[in-house]
Parts: sequence; structure tokens; C-alpha cells
Amino acid sequence: MPDGEPRDAGGEARGARDAASVLPFVVTVLFVPPIILIFAAPLSLAGVPLIVLYLFGVWALAIVAAFMLARKLAPKPPAHGREGRPGGPSS
Repeated sequence: MPDGEPRDAGGEARGARDAASVLPFVVTVLFVPPIILIFAAPLSLAGVPLIVLYLFGVWALAIVAAFMLARKLAPKPPAHGREGRPGGPSS
């Protein structure tokens, strides 16, 4: 696709579906012990150990990412004209 062309709605939905299918695997990799042990250093920020900040940070980012993807993938309500609205001219 050339740089000047906008992406169609189907392309955006496909990208969001792809991201939604990859997200659990990425989060799982971020929670495997070899990755977690990188943050097991005896370091603390504001009295909270770095490993705890890492675990809760990844968990919170995963929830936010899943929420944003769910909103993007949610079915759009149909656009009704005046005729489709209850109490409109066609009622």
C-alpha cells in the first residue's frame, strides 16, 4: 500500500484482530521466569521492590491493551436515519 493511501476499515479491524490474538502470547512471554528474573535485582523504588513494580506494571498494561483492543473490535451500532428512530415520522 502506498504511503498516501488511507487504510480501509477492514484493514484496521484485521490489524486489531491480529494484535488481540498476539497479546496473550506477548504477556505470557513477559511473565516467564527468565524475563521476570531480570527485574529481581535488590533495588526498590519508593520502597517497592523492582520485581513487584514490573509484575504489576505488565499486568496493568495488559489490561489496558486488552480494553483498548476490545473497544476497537466491538461491533458498531447501525447508523439510523430519522426514519429508524422510535417516535420518528415513520411511527
